[in-house]
Amino acid sequence: MLGHSTYGQNIPCYDAKNRRVVMATTWREDVGEDMYNKTSVYKTRVIPLKSHVNVPVSGFAEGTEMLYLSQKNHISWGFTGTSLLFTAYYNEPGADGTIIGDFGFDNRSATFKYAGLERKLTLPVKLDASSVFLVSSNYRSSEYAEDAKYRDFYSVGNELYFVQRPDFYFDFSMRVVKFNATIPSKITSLAYAFFDLDQLWIGCEDGTIQAYDIRNINSPVLLFEKNVGGKVASIKQIGWHTTSHDWY
Repeated sequence: MLGHSTYGQNIPCYDAKNRRVVMATTWREDVGEDMYNKTSVYKTRVIPLKSHVNVPVSGFAEGTEMLYLSQKNHISWGFTGTSLLFTAYYNEPGADGTIIGDFGFDNRSATFKYAGLERKLTLPVKLDASSVFLVSSNYRSSEYAEDAKYRDFYSVGNELYFVQRPDFYFDFSMRVVKFNATIPSKITSLAYAFFDLDQLWIGCEDGTIQAYDIRNINSPVLLFEKNVGGKVASIKQIGWHTTSHDWY
């Protein structure tokens, strides 16, 4: 499983065979005899996490179902510069609800990092592979991009919910809120308008596409609706990215 990250950053991945999280890094090298005869080669390195605290990223229990992995930015203390925060959504054997677990990674040492403020929370519902997730890991400072850092969307059938985290890093609470909209069919795709994160786009199994203004997340405004005649597999906004943008 490939996870989500900001543009050009480490990509969290799930190694299902060994039941562990690995970090994928990519870089470019120019190879050739001289400066006029060079070819750019992109290389990849996969780094397994070899230790953990709370969330067993170095070795999950047999029978664990990993649902989603993403870089995050909801803890402002301890995760800046070369230290990155990540979140996993997974089902543990015997657990009644899906677990949301934070973990860190240090780019300099390429190892697991623990800052002491990571959360391990449990949803009031047990999700499965049919759920669609939308998470932002952006490092932008605009009002709506800031709001998105503390909000994770997930779907259950044709209903959409979001996990609302507090913006104070010592507050470990969370709220689960139902998105206030009528969605006609099972949700199959979710996307932000990535630059300002002020719009939410929803794709459905019956071909419906909806776009909402979410500047007021409690009162979303329908901006667009159309049926394309077939299951919506993916929606993405095309545009210029920087390292502070999500890598959707």
